[in-house]
Amino acid sequence: MLFLAVLLFTTVPLVSSQFLNPSQRRELWRIGETRKIQYNTKLENYTIALWQQAIAGGSATLGPIIVETTTGPKREFGWKVDLEELDLGASNIFFFWLFEGDKSIQGQVKKGQAFSSAFFNITDEPEPSSSSSIKSSTT
Repeated sequence: MLFLAVLLFTTVPLVSSQFLNPSQRRELWRIGETRKIQYNTKLENYTIALWQQAIAGGSATLGPIIVETTTGPKREFGWKVDLEELDLGASNIFFFWLFEGDKSIQGQVKKGQAFSSAFFNITDEPEPSSSSSIKSSTT
């Protein structure tokens, strides 16, 4: 019974902290467009960073800080898609990492609470044209 109580109290904070957008659909985002990022957390002092997933999986590159707050919790923000120093040639797979504390502890998983968003893809290619060409044929 005590085990169940401990399990419940350790998993409740994880359930209440999650990203809602980006969604689980592995969306394609274009550099320069603005996206609405939505999440739930009860943390007040936290940071959100962009991370780049390795193509082969298993590792990621720490990226730029997107949001840092000590007056949370906030629930959403607009983000203009920008890689800053990350290299799109290395991988087009990205995710957000929200962690408790300031930017100085980015990548130190054991300090405080942390969780990630779903993966999303970023491209620098322009939006495809929606115009279609009609070919006529003569018989």
